[in-house]
Amino acid sequence: MLVWKMARPSLQQRPQKPSASVPAGCLETWLAVTSASVALFVSFGWVDCIGLFQAEYEGNQLKDYSSSDLTIPVFFMPFTSPLAGKWFDCYGPHLPIAIGSGLHVFGLLMASLSHKYYQFTLSQSVMSGIGSSLIFIPAMSANAAPDLVPSEGAIVGGLAVAGSSLGEVIFPLMVQHLLPQVSFGWTMRIIAFLIMGLLVIASLTISSQFRHAPRPFSVMHYRGPLWKLNLDLLCVASFFMYCEYSTPRLKKGMLQQITNYSFPMRELFIPLD
Repeated sequence: MLVWKMARPSLQQRPQKPSASVPAGCLETWLAVTSASVALFVSFGWVDCIGLFQAEYEGNQLKDYSSSDLTIPVFFMPFTSPLAGKWFDCYGPHLPIAIGSGLHVFGLLMASLSHKYYQFTLSQSVMSGIGSSLIFIPAMSANAAPDLVPSEGAIVGGLAVAGSSLGEVIFPLMVQHLLPQVSFGWTMRIIAFLIMGLLVIASLTISSQFRHAPRPFSVMHYRGPLWKLNLDLLCVASFFMYCEYSTPRLKKGMLQQITNYSFPMRELFIPLD
């Protein structure tokens, strides 16, 4: 109730937006939705299934390292989000997605050739993680334009975000079936080539209705939102939501093999008390 009471006056005072320049149902609109869904599929959908690779590394390539040492890939995607957002504001979605695509695919290809901890860290963690951020943030921001499909905004947003959930289901299944049949290296290469093909589609179809203009970088631009209580509460809630991903499920009796799956698939296996 506190959040609603504080947010309500700002909603009433918000100026009316001009009528949409893109009519509902036009080809350009749905191409933008498709590109956002594909971009989320190969970025957030891929990063969230890192548990499978953590189990693979713990048992084979990096068995001498602890579990905490193998969680770095999840760190780089949110850590570089401010940079990705700044590039989107200045140059639009095409430049960050192009750079992110190169980093993401090249990082996965280099991971297929890696054997040591620092090699996996630089390839799958740093390069692929930063590349995923440069793909994920512009795709989400471009699709968040309120003038895309005014009468079907919820449907448009849902279809775009569904791409990440679909990736969190398909990628673990691919890895689970490919690893026993082909080597780890070829598993990574097959996934990298699939991601590269999908990113070509996303790069060609994505568009943005925001006005983009280069502006000088300033840390003060990031300071303003931190003073908004609504955003602070959302960040705290998100923090605790991510903390509960795996630990409570292990305590309730979920198998370790199931816990390594992505979030949507784990929800299917929660034992009922």
